[in-house]
Formats: sequence, structure tokens, C-alpha cells
Amino acid sequence: EAAWALSAIGPGGRAAVPALAALVEDADIDVRIAAVTALQRVASHADVSVPALVEAMSDPEPEVRAAAASAMDSFSNRARLVVPALIAALRDEQSREVAYAAADTLVRRGSPAVPGLVDLLAERSAAVRAAAAGALGGIGVRARPAIPQLIDLSHDLRPDVRQAAVQAIGRIAAARAGSRRIDFDAEFMGAPSFPRARWAVEQAAILANSSVRLAPYVLAPLTEALSDDSPEVRLAGARALGELGEEAADAALDLAALLSDSEPKVRRVAATAVSRVAPPRVAAESLAPLLEDEDATVQWTAARGLARLGAEGESVLSVAAGSADPRLAMAAASAL
Repeated sequence: EAAWALSAIGPGGRAAVPALAALVEDADIDVRIAAVTALQRVASHADVSVPALVEAMSDPEPEVRAAAASAMDSFSNRARLVVPALIAALRDEQSREVAYAAADTLVRRGSPAVPGLVDLLAERSAAVRAAAAGALGGIGVRARPAIPQLIDLSHDLRPDVRQAAVQAIGRIAAARAGSRRIDFDAEFMGAPSFPRARWAVEQAAILANSSVRLAPYVLAPLTEALSDDSPEVRLAGARALGELGEEAADAALDLAALLSDSEPKVRRVAATAVSRVAPPRVAAESLAPLLEDEDATVQWTAARGLARLGAEGESVLSVAAGSADPRLAMAAASAL
């Protein structure tokens, strides 16, 4: 109870840090979790707190390890100690909760975490390779040194790893392109959401001092992903190219070919990407047939994409709005 009370006090509990550090080894799991949480909230005496949290990362209980991984975020000035412990936790195959917590904190560490994450891309475990790729994508433009290794990983034998690699390449490149449409909460390995506003501010600051254009280096692997056997990889490739916008114009025809994919979810993402990447006339001609797609969500997505094209798309929608097919007419009229 005392540990939980100190965790509520926050920085005011600095004097209790040595006692809290000792409680990290208590026999009671609830006490250990409370001590770790208190160390995170007090966020003081790093020379005592960080070693205690590193020790907690080896706790036999996954709940304690996950709490310690999250608590590491309060000690960003001790990256030399924090990052290796988090990298090791990302290998935790007994509990994906621990790995997700470690990845979440590594994302916020940014550049110092990149070398260790790149090393994990060669791990034997597919889950670890995928999690490392996801974390690199979450780091954004600061992870651009990892692009060559992620491109290699996009040819992994495991489709879930290829998907993670393609997503990461897209996120790093899209961040450079100035995109802010990435839904990390929905897409980043099922991990808890992280402070997107802070991420956006950090990315903007980095971009202001960078002249490197990543699109020319990533178009080939992202375009190659569009023909992958796995629909999830094809979807990831289409989404990544769409996030690049006009910088992915050379992939417009490949994206248009994906509009006839057998999977509705792939056609839907490809439709959005085509509307962002292709010249308006080409996009309008490509999206028009999807207004009669058998899947209603694809129809609506195509209609919204056409509306994004201005006059070229509106002319197609105006005709479709007068269709005898009520579903088609409604989708077109709604987009207009």
C-alpha cells in the first residue's frame, strides 16, 4: 500500500526511491508492480531507479516485466542503460505484452534505439523480426538508416514479417513526405497507442532540417509488395504508396492494376492510394469501374477517391449519381 501511495505522489516521493528500488525484489508480485510504477512516476535518482528497473525486466512474472518496460520511458537521459534492456525485452517470446511495452518505449527513444532494432531484424524468431520492424516504423524518419535492412526483410519467408517490413518502410518514407495520416493505434503490431501529437512535433522538427528524399529508394520494394502472395502484404504496399502521395507517381499504374484484386480490402486501400498518387485523369479512369464493384465499401471508397480529384472525378460522379442502381447512385451523390 505504501508503494502505491508513493506512486500517486509522483515527483514528491524522491526521498523514497532507494526503498522503492529495494521493493522491486519483494516476494509479492503486487508489491513489485507497485514499486516499479512508483519509480516511473517519481522519475528521480536515475542512478538508483534505472538499475532497479533493469533488474525488474528479468522478473519471472510478465506483468512486472511489462510494467518495467513502460517505466523506462521516464528515464530517457539514460539511454545507454535503458535501450539494451528494452532490446532484450523485445525478444520476450513468453509474453507479447512485454514485447509490445518494450517496443512502445523504444519508439519514444528514437535514434538511440535504431542500431539495436536493426540487429533484431536478423533474429530467428519471426515475431521478434516483425516487432523490431514495427518499432522502426514507429520511430519514423529518424530510422531512415534502417531502410536497406527493412528492404531485405520485405523478402522474408514469413508473410507477417514481410507485412511489418513494408509497413515500416512506408511509415519512414511517408514521414519524410510530410504525411500525418498514419494510424499507429490501429496498425502498429497491436501495441498500446503512444503519444501521436508528440511524435508529429518531433517528426516536423527533424524534417525541417533534412533534405533527404526517401521515395526514390523505397518505390521499388513497395511496388514489388503489390504482387505479393499475401493480401496483407499487398494491402501494406498499397497503403504505403498512398501515404507517399505524388512522390509515388511512378507506381500509379501498378496501383491501378491492384484495383482488380480478389480481396475487397485490398481494392479499397488501392482505390484510396490511386486517388492520392495518380494524375487526376488517370485516377478517374481507373476508379470509375469500382463504382459498380460488388462490395459496397469498395464502391464508397472509390466515390470518395473520385471526389478528391476535383473536376475529373466530379464528372464521373455526376453521371453515376443518375444511375438506376440505388446503391451506386447513393454512393456517387454522397461523395458529391
